[in-house]
Amino acid sequence: MADNKIEFSRMITKRTSQIGNVPTINTGSTIDNSWLSTDILIGEVFTNIQDDRIWVRTNNQMLEFGHADKQLISGTFDGVDTINFANSLGDAFAVTGLTTGGGDDTFVSGMTFNDGTYDLTLNLNDGSNLISNLGILSSDVQVTGGTYNPSTGIVTFDNNDGGSFDVNGFTTGMTDTNYYTDSAYLVGDTLRFDRTDSTNAFSVDLSTFKDNTDNYTNSAYLVGDVLRFDRTDSTNAFSVDLSVFKDNTDNNYYTNNAYLSGNEIRFDRTDTSNAFSVDLTSILGGTDKFVTGGTYDESTSEVTFTMNDATTFVVSGIETSNLIPTIVTSSRSLVLTDKNKNLENDGDVTFTVPNSVDVAFEDGTQIFFTKITGNMSFTPAAGVTIRSVDNLLEIDRQYAGASLLYVGDDVWNLIGELK
Repeated sequence: MADNKIEFSRMITKRTSQIGNVPTINTGSTIDNSWLSTDILIGEVFTNIQDDRIWVRTNNQMLEFGHADKQLISGTFDGVDTINFANSLGDAFAVTGLTTGGGDDTFVSGMTFNDGTYDLTLNLNDGSNLISNLGILSSDVQVTGGTYNPSTGIVTFDNNDGGSFDVNGFTTGMTDTNYYTDSAYLVGDTLRFDRTDSTNAFSVDLSTFKDNTDNYTNSAYLVGDVLRFDRTDSTNAFSVDLSVFKDNTDNNYYTNNAYLSGNEIRFDRTDTSNAFSVDLTSILGGTDKFVTGGTYDESTSEVTFTMNDATTFVVSGIETSNLIPTIVTSSRSLVLTDKNKNLENDGDVTFTVPNSVDVAFEDGTQIFFTKITGNMSFTPAAGVTIRSVDNLLEIDRQYAGASLLYVGDDVWNLIGELK
């Protein structure tokens, strides 16, 4: 459409709840299905209710005029070619280049915004109204909990808007070493961690958490061993190096409790109380929400975190590296939760090794066995192969042990004192 040519125009609102969706200028046709769902015409409005953003297309550009920290509160169409807008900060701006039509065309004749209900109302020339609720713009979206799936290496985070997003790429196994974190302390805005093999083995820059504006974290993803966080005002606003968490300890020392004492976070370890602590005096303040303590329940593999406003959230699926003794009194099939357990018998017990269709064990899964009372033997289900010395499938003497290692494709190695 030429700039100096007056024709009938229409104005409609498109809405999306897909994070990251932005409006596009149409280059295709509705006839050959090349028209995109995000294409809009001159004079149309595009609203992303998930990202808290609003655009309108003019003759000259795609103009964004709505965001969480600057809210639209009113708008008036002059009946000729201009809409005058006002926002919550007292600024005013105009969108020109619109033309009214005649005949049976329907067009926007006015616009109002209710800052109590967050309803945006478009008044049409035929007396009808189009209403869209922009309540999502009234509050920040915050992470409220998460779940880690050790079989896939994916963490699913939940937010206070009812949505969720995934962070994948976490390792599903660990390699034991003799290195472990033994101290943490604050230097300026940097939280430093000492390890038994190195001073300041890794650190986390906390300066980004001082931002008390309406900017908030809206994405997290893994690049190599680095967990990156995007914020509404910046890509990769801050990051955490996770490579150090690949280290474990043959001494079985691990952090089992964290709690707040004044402005100090204290960490208990299995070998000592208050093994190390972090002074948070320099970063506390404002009304931000933050974790004040946490408790790990080994029986459920869950960590319960406590916030400064007394609310809590739970992260589940965190496995312990210690072997868990479990008494078995009758014959049964192996199950996924037997992984990294030491199964001990109390009576005659035969373990059936299931096929991968019934139970999907990961490659490298290990299960340990100790013969305590009675006989302990193994039998493969249909399609399963158990490889052992001389094809022996029974543990020999009392208190003797064995282990099953899954190598994939329904093949297990049985290693131990057999007969």
